[in-house]
Formats: sequence, C-alpha cells, structure tokens
Amino acid sequence: MARTQALTTILPAALAAALLTGCDDKMFSRLDNTPPTASIVSPTDGAGVSGAAFRVDVDAQDDMTVAEVRFRVNGVLVDTDAEEPWSTTLVTLDQAEGGTLDLDVEAVDASGNTATVSASYTINARTLTQLTNNPLADENPAWSPDGSRIAFQSQNGSTQYDLWVMDADGQNPAALTQDVNEDRNPAWSPDGTMIAFDSDRAGTFDIWLLPLAGAEPAATPLTFGNLDDVQPAWSPGGTLVYFASDRGVGTSFNVWRQPATGGGLAVQVTAFAEDDTAPALSGDGARLAFASRLNFSTDHIYTMFVGDVNVAPLTGDTGFTEADPAWLPGSRTVFFTRDDGVDSNLWFQAPGDEAVPVQATFGSGSLGDGGAAWSPDGTRLAFHSDRTGNLEIYVIE
Repeated sequence: MARTQALTTILPAALAAALLTGCDDKMFSRLDNTPPTASIVSPTDGAGVSGAAFRVDVDAQDDMTVAEVRFRVNGVLVDTDAEEPWSTTLVTLDQAEGGTLDLDVEAVDASGNTATVSASYTINARTLTQLTNNPLADENPAWSPDGSRIAFQSQNGSTQYDLWVMDADGQNPAALTQDVNEDRNPAWSPDGTMIAFDSDRAGTFDIWLLPLAGAEPAATPLTFGNLDDVQPAWSPGGTLVYFASDRGVGTSFNVWRQPATGGGLAVQVTAFAEDDTAPALSGDGARLAFASRLNFSTDHIYTMFVGDVNVAPLTGDTGFTEADPAWLPGSRTVFFTRDDGVDSNLWFQAPGDEAVPVQATFGSGSLGDGGAAWSPDGTRLAFHSDRTGNLEIYVIE
C-alpha cells in the first residue's frame, strides 16, 4: 500500500493507474505530446528548381512513429506521403519562370502532433526542344529506364508505324523495327532489356516483346488470339505486362495483365461494359490509371488500387475527352491528354483534396499535344505535338 501511495503522490493519477493495471498503445498515444521533427533535405531553401518538375526529399523523425508527411505548394495541399523515404515530385510547369514556389512540409506523428518546415524556390527558365523532324507522324515517346534514350512510333519513310529509338537529345535516331504492318505504343521494360509494343503483324493486334540485344526479327508475341491486345504497360518490377484487350465477354476493351515471361493465363483487371484503355501503373505499382467513359459521355481518366474493384474518376470536369494517363515519377500526380473539341493539351491532377486539374501545355496545332512521358528522374517531360504542322516528339525541361 505504501508503494502505491508513493506512486500516486508523484505521478499523475492516469499514469499511476496504467502502471498498476496494465496499459495499451492507445493510452501511450494519448499521452504523446511530443511533436515530430522535420527538415527539407533537398533542394535547400532558396535554390533554383526545374521549370518542369523537381523532387523534394524530407527527413522526418519522431520518438514513436511518423504517420505521414504532407506537401503544400503556395498553401494548397498537393500530396501526402505515408511511407519512408519521405519524398514527392512537384510540378512547376504551371508556375511562372523566375517566379517563387513556396513549399510547406508538415510531418504528422501517430498521435496527431505536427511539425512544419518551409522553403521557397525560384523556378528556372524552362526549355522546349523539338527532337524529331519527319514529314509524317512521330508519336508516343517512352523513356529508357536510365533516361538516356527515347523510343517512339514513327512513320519515317513509310505510311505504317515502326518503332524507332534516339538519344534523349534527339541525336542518333535508328529504326528498331521495319515491318509492313503496324508497330505501335512502345513500352520499355524496367530493366531496359526489351521493349513491349502492339502490332498486327500476325493478323490482329497482339502484344510483342523486342529484346534490344538482338535483331528486329527476334521480336516474339506475348499474347495470341483473334481479337486485339494493345497499349502495353509494364509493372514496376517487370514481371507483368498490362494491356487493353477486347478478348472478354462482349465487344468492349478492358484492362488485362499477363506474366512478362509469357507463361500463365492472362488475368482480367477491369470488367466494365464501357471501353477501358491506356493502362498505366504508378511508380510503386499500387495504383492503376486508365481511360474510360464509365460516368461520362466521353472518355475520362480513372484510377484504382491494383487488386481492388473500386474505381474513381480523376477529375469531375465535363465537356472534355481525356486520354493517355501517365504518372509523374515519385508522386501520385497523373498527367493526361485533354481535348476540348478544338484542341488537345497536357493537363495534370495532383492527389491533394484541395488540388484542381491544371493545364500544363498550350499547343497550337489542330491535334495539339498528347502522349505524356516523364523521364525517370521526373525532371523532363516528353510528348508529341503537331504545333509545327505534323506530329513530332518534344521535350520540356
């Protein structure tokens, strides 16, 4: 009894009771009033940053657990990171060159305590470089995993599409395929050893794999059938290839996936009456984006967690047609093509609840801009545009 009295006279009653009767994590959570610590590792305050996008790395610590880190740009919540390493990639295409971007980073611990650190950056001048200049169309760029080369589909020298590759600065263009049929939509494997593409060289469109160490005839089909499989996209680990196919019940396209080795049956990922096309996997492989007209009269971009059946439109805007989703590396921001009936441009949607769709490019051609593809480091945006009269590949950085 005396020991109990000594404890209760020194410690608060709630804590003394916990020591005597046992405690749980919830009680410690309620008693945790110590905020976490946070610092912006890079870029440093006052630095100049890319006019396209830049990566932010944060150090956040807590005596218990950091639950998440929130990123606000000019007061607007644009992303939340729930896993270490704490980081995101922030778009600057919508910011004025030479202007200031104000960043607030808020670390939140398991008890709801917060710590905020701020920095301001100067937006560097951005450059727009035309990489190709062919009399017919060059479309759908795809970056190599090391960021040194760009593959694309081209009508260079013929009216059908073949696959081409060039250095990231547009130098040394070379044909990867030379087939009398259509070869389109190149997608580089994460290890850089092969390119997936769709082709009708066997009759209908199938997904083909082209090993880059071999000659063009070494391309082999990944999928087979008498229907169409198009628009391949690799899983981040390189074990699966996602694609759009009309092989299921009915006549609509849905998203499917198949092991990249070719073994095993294809698995249906979406199953809607409306066409689901242009699948794209987030950098962590947790989310899938695709185009569909589920809730609208025209195609819009939808996202879902891989393995889930619930989908949600990326935007609620009407009066547009949206296509070609592409994830900004290191973030949950999605770029896409939006056509207003007169022209198409690249737009993006950050994941924050306060964020709204933002226009990123302002093409002036009859077809406009499309086919967004980000370099692996998230600082250079490749796309196709007819702003000079025919479709060519461009890069903004």
